[in-house]
Amino acid sequence: MRLELLLMTLSVLCAPIAALGMLPEDRPGLYLVVVPPWRAADQVIAAAGAHPVGPVRAPLGEFAAADAPGALARLRAAGAWVVLDAKKMAWLCGAAEI
Repeated sequence: MRLELLLMTLSVLCAPIAALGMLPEDRPGLYLVVVPPWRAADQVIAAAGAHPVGPVRAPLGEFAAADAPGALARLRAAGAWVVLDAKKMAWLCGAAEI
């Protein structure tokens, strides 16, 4: 019984995680950038040639807009732990459009 419950839980969690992991290859756009706690998100974003978006900053991440191709690679090289497509995040959360 416990194995079945574990498998059902994993299957429910895998679909949203897989959807977030399917990012388009290095294109301009809006991203959610998650950084380690010892790094400043705005410095990581600036080092990648992007700019922060929005008035509110989260402790470990921030939205960033990148205007040039290669944004994903530059953000990761600048120290981001995770870079997620903000439009896919909005879709996952039920927002119609951002």
